[in-house]
Amino acid sequence: MISLSFFKRAFCICLLMFLVFVEQTSFASDGNNPLKIKVAVLKHFPPQYSMSNNGTPKGFAIETIEEIAQIANFKIEYIVKDSWAE
Repeated sequence: MISLSFFKRAFCICLLMFLVFVEQTSFASDGNNPLKIKVAVLKHFPPQYSMSNNGTPKGFAIETIEEIAQIANFKIEYIVKDSWAE
């Protein structure tokens, strides 16, 4: 069984990756043009990341990122990687 601390660390890594790949230096959005953010995700790291049948990322971390993006008016572009080393 996976411990709760594992999920906390994975969530922190996800959030850090979310912030590292910001294309612009400002977190401000003018409301009409959402801030574009690139987020690197692993192809297979369940339950945080996995791929749906149509090739889009899904999982706990993706749902969290999407909620944050909606609230903050961000547009997310996912970059799918096979391993952390990439």
